[in-house]
Amino acid sequence: TLTVTTGLVSNLVGCLYEDSKGDLWVGTNKGLSCYRDGKTVQFPQSGEKPAGNITALLEGRDGSLWAGSSEGGLYRLKQERWKHYGPGEGLAMNSVLALWEDSDGALWIGSLEEGLACFRKDRFTTWRKRDGLWDDTSFQILGDDQDRLWMSSNRGISCVSKRDLASFADGTARTLSCFSFGRADGMKSAECNKGFPAGCRAEDGKLYFPTTKGLVELDPAKFRVNPVPPPVYIETVTADGEIIHPGRLVAVGPGLKRIEVQFTALSLSAPEKIRFKYKLDGFDDRWVQAGTSRDASYTNLRPGTYSFRVVACNNDGIWNNEGASFFFSVKPFFYQTVPFYFLCAISLGLIALAAHRLKTNQLRARNLVLAERNRLARESTTPSHKA
Repeated sequence: TLTVTTGLVSNLVGCLYEDSKGDLWVGTNKGLSCYRDGKTVQFPQSGEKPAGNITALLEGRDGSLWAGSSEGGLYRLKQERWKHYGPGEGLAMNSVLALWEDSDGALWIGSLEEGLACFRKDRFTTWRKRDGLWDDTSFQILGDDQDRLWMSSNRGISCVSKRDLASFADGTARTLSCFSFGRADGMKSAECNKGFPAGCRAEDGKLYFPTTKGLVELDPAKFRVNPVPPPVYIETVTADGEIIHPGRLVAVGPGLKRIEVQFTALSLSAPEKIRFKYKLDGFDDRWVQAGTSRDASYTNLRPGTYSFRVVACNNDGIWNNEGASFFFSVKPFFYQTVPFYFLCAISLGLIALAAHRLKTNQLRARNLVLAERNRLARESTTPSHKA
């Protein structure tokens, strides 16, 4: 039995990993230990050593040892030196739960609610749920023979193509096609379990993930994509509780307090898994990820013209980017119009002119008084001469 008395940094062991040299790395809640040649050894390496709760370990193809911490980010042991990666070093996450390296040598990093990251050519790239991922949590990351990543979370199992991730990262694609699996696909529970490892790939290519209600077996070779994007419709629009009918341009207000939009999409294959995102041009800076929710609301919009757009994807993440849209304008009160501002400007100008003239007249009057006083003073001090 190995404990702190025999050299471990903590008795709470969370993960184990044997590297190609035969060293056994022991991840604990207080850092990392190494078991070599029948005894626990201290690190002879330099640099910032792994700290916190070690939740993932992996040896890279170049011989580097990667260690993920649920609290302290990512650590790399290369050429007897540790290097730390976190928000200050390019990795936009503090928690690391899963590590997987693909055939190209890219390291894929899963986190707790901080998205998916990739380390390639000394550069990190991160994707989030707002970008189209099914979830920001990845308990495990596994790859298949079709260059796809499979990730588990407490919302089910999801799949995304590495090609799609790259296209989104370089800006050539606007959305991610992310496929998800849950109770509708035969899982007894969509809640997967975390741990190390939180899933594995068998020699025949099948994937296995632990859940709260048993073990899930998934065969990526049998995975078929539903290629039909769902048509999107705007059902109803209400302005302060009154139903309006979207046309080319609807005018509402003035004094609009709340506008609500209900929308839907049609798909005969797992309709409960249709996901939406919407954007109000003129108000939203980016798309709002609505998930499976089918309504949107806005309050206290400023007077102006707006365009509401909603798009949806089917159960396999195929997006209908055309979607549905409608235009509307919020009428201003009179005191919010350009003529009112023009009148205010004229009024202010007239007031300023009147004030200027008043000030000028006052100065002129004061100068006249002073001049008269000076004249009288000169006359009183001038001696009189008799003829």
